[in-house]
Amino acid sequence: VGIGWRSSLKEIINKENVDFIEIMSDDYFNPIYDEYILELSKKFTIIPHSVELSIASAKGLDNKYVSDLKRLVNRINPPWFSDHLCFTYSEKIKTYNLNQIPTYKDCYDITKKNILDLKKKINYPFLLENIAYYSRPKSYTLSDEELINKIVLETDSGILLDLANLFGNSKNLGIEPLDFIK
Repeated sequence: VGIGWRSSLKEIINKENVDFIEIMSDDYFNPIYDEYILELSKKFTIIPHSVELSIASAKGLDNKYVSDLKRLVNRINPPWFSDHLCFTYSEKIKTYNLNQIPTYKDCYDITKKNILDLKKKINYPFLLENIAYYSRPKSYTLSDEELINKIVLETDSGILLDLANLFGNSKNLGIEPLDFIK
């Protein structure tokens, strides 16, 4: 069990009450945080979790972003790193939102290619987080469970199950949480 890192928690949490802390990768790309991350890693197992990797983007991966992420992951030496199963940009626009990926074969193929490319560049286990969203077009061809299972099995990735996202999807989309987990 882990917790999202906030500096205000430093007096409350320790290795005895959490197994790891999760940091937002994007916040620590700048080398000015190197010393801070080093000190934090002496106290905790750190898991970097990104929000702007955009693993499902048809545009492909942003090489600068991946380079920054690789530098951070190598610095921390975590047991894994993660991001959301979504896209945050397209060819012409950055959305500033975790957008669900359409469950069509071409979107799946793009996501699979991006994950395999990422794994060639960053040699650590990679986990995908389920995202929350408000609606689901009827034209989607796979359920969320089928999509996630297919992607993680074919890319040898893991799942980061966000229970708050699952709860939101259960309310917004009528997904049965236990069925999703099974």
